[in-house]
Amino acid sequence: MPSVIVCPACDLAHRFTAAPASGRRQCARCRAPLQRRENVPIDTALAVAVCALVLLVLSNAYPLVAMQVNGSSRDTTLIGAALGFMPKDSSRSRRWFS
Repeated sequence: MPSVIVCPACDLAHRFTAAPASGRRQCARCRAPLQRRENVPIDTALAVAVCALVLLVLSNAYPLVAMQVNGSSRDTTLIGAALGFMPKDSSRSRRWFS
């Protein structure tokens, strides 16, 4: 049975054949590239990592959850909201956060 490549855009199945002279395989239906380059530069991964770090810092700098009950208000960040779901008497939480 021959190998099959599925188009990531339209899900059309193609038989895996030798690459054409241009070197790029394209979908017959939507012309999307069927295979990406394998030697992607490290710059792409570095840019995504830096962007994720900036978003993590910003999400913890500003309050995410704000509640008001009977005139009393409470604000918390993303980490504070996650810690609020942990059981207070858990030995694991005492070991990590004490």
